[in-house]
Amino acid sequence: TNGHPEAITVEQFKQLEPGIFEFKRHQIRVGCYREGRYWFLVYAIRKKQDRWPIGELQTLRNYINEHKRLRKAPS
Repeated sequence: TNGHPEAITVEQFKQLEPGIFEFKRHQIRVGCYREGRYWFLVYAIRKKQDRWPIGELQTLRNYINEHKRLRKAPS
């Protein structure tokens, strides 16, 4: 690269299930979700197969739920 960040393309972005998405780059997958215009990247794995392993997908769901809970908690 030339020292500049690379843009994320449509091919690198995929919906895993309603409300849960991934960005992928080679074997790295970053699980995320969206609230309004903001995207929250919450969990990353290195995977070789096309689907997320069931345990890793559940961990991603747990992190998303915890992140949402903490965002709503009074400061």
